[in-house]
Amino acid sequence: MKYYNELKRIGIWDYLSGLEKSIFNIEQVLGDAVQLLKVQTADGLIEFAISRIFEKFVPEHLLFVFEVSANFNPEVYYFRRLSAAAVAQPVCWYNGLKECLPEDESHFLFARERGRFSDSLIESLGEYRPNIIVPMKGLEGVFGFVLFSDKVTNDAYTEGEISYLNRFIPFFSVCLQNTLHHRSSITDLKTGLFNHAYFMRRLEEELFRGRRYKSETAVLLMDIDFFKSLNDTHGHLAGDLVLQKLAENMKEKLRIEDILSRFGGEEFILLLPGTHMPTALEIAERLRRAVESLRVQYGDRYLSITISLGCAFSTPADPLPPQELIARADKALYMSKENGRNRVTLYTGQDVQSPSGRS
Repeated sequence: MKYYNELKRIGIWDYLSGLEKSIFNIEQVLGDAVQLLKVQTADGLIEFAISRIFEKFVPEHLLFVFEVSANFNPEVYYFRRLSAAAVAQPVCWYNGLKECLPEDESHFLFARERGRFSDSLIESLGEYRPNIIVPMKGLEGVFGFVLFSDKVTNDAYTEGEISYLNRFIPFFSVCLQNTLHHRSSITDLKTGLFNHAYFMRRLEEELFRGRRYKSETAVLLMDIDFFKSLNDTHGHLAGDLVLQKLAENMKEKLRIEDILSRFGGEEFILLLPGTHMPTALEIAERLRRAVESLRVQYGDRYLSITISLGCAFSTPADPLPPQELIARADKALYMSKENGRNRVTLYTGQDVQSPSGRS
């Protein structure tokens, strides 16, 4: 401390202290970037990001909004104080914010920069009341924003907090966009389920694992009964809504390890790894009953549907290639339809039988 006063007087001490903080922040961001690379899902990345942000400060409102497809199908994560909250209003302001960005798209937008925002844009932001607007920029440009309101403590954002966000958000953005691209490559856009190509790849993996570890693998092939009639009567928009609600309904009834896919048109297929016959049939019947009781609101009407299901197994005693397993499930599905629909049919060799369901 001998030279402290002199170093303080000429500014060197403050410079060194600032340099030390800067190095610490850089090391922290690099550590965070390494952790981000280990996260495999968009939900996981958002959860990691908010955990880091809340360690430093708590905004009254925190909003992530980003494009998940070229058609701008927005995904929104909204937090009020520390808790996840329902989205309070539409994100109709999204394109307006993009138009406000300067040529350097990574530039933050601050509420104090009133000249950048039209009155209508400010009004459309509503309760989110952003203090700082951070663009999320990937390899193809800006694809989203993070909105920070005033802090719950009502004090101003510090230079260190702004600096951290300036370093952290670019890492986070690239990881999120990569994850979204991967997800879109394996997802059916209409239903949000896995697509056909991903299902076939997973089916091959699970059948190989079943042969190696002597375990069973079940496949359920499902078809919406009289779906063409529904489209002809109510229109294709109604049909699309039914597909979406059906997908959501079935996903809620499944285990985390089950792989549900849209197989094409109104057909769905479900992979049940390591699943014995009684369990598979129980799952099939659970899905059938859930769909039978599903009511989809379309305008002032409620639409109801049923599904027919065919079930087939690959077992240690009878290991099957993917196409043969699906073909057997398809034969069982055909018998469900022949026997009155809205039922589960099990493939059992040359013959098939219908263990459950009703006409």
